[in-house]
Amino acid sequence: MKITKTTAAGMLAALLLPGLAVAEEPIASAEAPALDVEAPFAPLPTRVVATFGEDIPRAYCTPARPCHIELEPGERLTDTPTVGDSSDWDVVAKVQGLPPAERPVIAVKPRWRAGTSSLVILTDRRLYWIELVNSRKRHTAIVSVTWPDTDARARLAAAERRIEELLLEIGNELWRIRVDAETLGKALNPVQYHFPVESAPGSLGPTASGGSGGQ
Repeated sequence: MKITKTTAAGMLAALLLPGLAVAEEPIASAEAPALDVEAPFAPLPTRVVATFGEDIPRAYCTPARPCHIELEPGERLTDTPTVGDSSDWDVVAKVQGLPPAERPVIAVKPRWRAGTSSLVILTDRRLYWIELVNSRKRHTAIVSVTWPDTDARARLAAAERRIEELLLEIGNELWRIRVDAETLGKALNPVQYHFPVESAPGSLGPTASGGSGGQ
């Protein structure tokens, strides 16, 4: 036990003046975290959805409850994710799913004395910048991102597919109109369709095929 001046004074006062109480100096724990103390209950995990190019996401992580950053399916890391304070933050790159739709997932966990830092992720499509906060009161379980460029490409592809469907429908409708017109023509002039009219050699007008000339 560490004996301080206040503790010694209290022991001496207890011997000389019984009944006199002297407050002892609290002993600081060498293992106490530098940040706020652990909350009496675990905070509910949350999911943050940020829009790429508009928002700077912030992830609240704890040593016992790491954060996970989801990237776009099919996106590939071009370098190791970099954290500002690598001595107090641990970063691990994982993969979820199978090719070609596999998704990179970055797990981030602070140490007890870690302060606020930042995470930079380089991929074949984008550069991500995320703020990291070591917190005992809030927990960001997952950070997801929406990508306006991907959404625009998806809408364009859907519009192109719809145009192809409309062109196919128009072609089918034109074919049906042609068939209906031919059917109507046969009904109005069956002789012309069943016995084609041809011009006889040397005659001035058409004669029925197979018929005899005039007498």
